[in-house]
Amino acid sequence: MTCSRNLDGLLRASCLGLVGMLAATGCGGGSGTTPNTPDSGNPKDAAPPTPDVGPQLPKLAVSPASLNFGEVDLNASSPAMSVTVTNTGALVALTPIVDNSAFAVSTTTCGVPAASCTISVVFTPISLGAKNGTLTVGERHHVSLGGVGRTAGTFTATAAGIPTTILANQSAAITVTVTATAR
Repeated sequence: MTCSRNLDGLLRASCLGLVGMLAATGCGGGSGTTPNTPDSGNPKDAAPPTPDVGPQLPKLAVSPASLNFGEVDLNASSPAMSVTVTNTGALVALTPIVDNSAFAVSTTTCGVPAASCTISVVFTPISLGAKNGTLTVGERHHVSLGGVGRTAGTFTATAAGIPTTILANQSAAITVTVTATAR
């Protein structure tokens, strides 16, 4: 705790970024006070008053502001994409919330108060077309989420024919043709 005496004789105390004004003769029983007025009593010789900075409010910053997962096959999960949360003093653990079931938080390290962290999100479309959602961190920080559900490609395989006889445990070469359908 630090204390200083203003020109008006009040004490200013600062603890953990919180500032309070005390009208007593000491700070915490009189220890640790530093007067700002000189011993001569002449106001012209007085040091300028310490500016009142006020409390430092906790701040959160979230980056990036949006995640675009591109095209993902129906019922398949995309690779995870991450959001970084810079936390400069919010004294609560952050619980990320997603508002669309096509998107989900896969991992988070935001369970510790007043610590920066990472949130990973995956996209798993269950229907065709564009999907949008929002990841909410804290009360006022939002990350836009987007992706497109698409039909999975299919493959068809046809064999040229399997011989009916096998000589010496070996068969003749078999040709298999694989055809992929367009997405």
